[in-house]
Amino acid sequence: MIYPHIPGPIRIPTPAAHTRSTMLATLENTSHWPLGNCWLACGRTNIPVAFLSPIILPGNTATGLYGCADCLRAWGERALEHILNGGSA
Repeated sequence: MIYPHIPGPIRIPTPAAHTRSTMLATLENTSHWPLGNCWLACGRTNIPVAFLSPIILPGNTATGLYGCADCLRAWGERALEHILNGGSA
């Protein structure tokens, strides 16, 4: 399935190429993000959010998963720590 709002193929960078500072810099400017509800840990409403993934529910009902910069930062730091420590799924 192709999602037109997801640009190009997803590339997972190596730990050396993706540092904490690059990740944080990506989340600094959220002025172009739409206002919406964070579906991650905080659950805040009417804040800038980024589209993360489509969610397909039974009955072919679809919606999107959105997250705010604070939750994405925490999620990203946790994932990066996992990768740098040689973790696997």
